Amino acid sequence: MLAHVHDAQGDERTIRARVIGAEAMLTLVHRRLHDLGRVLRGELDP
Repeated sequence: MLAHVHDAQGDERTIRARVIGAEAMLTLVHRRLHDLGRVLRGELDP
């Protein structure tokens, strides 16, 4: 996804939307990994 943003051609609004989408996806992955760590430590029910 980030490679697609890097190679993007188009207006600034389209490129900005792609960057925001990539950031959102990375934030979601980061939070899921954080929750997985809590499950492994027994702090959160799976």
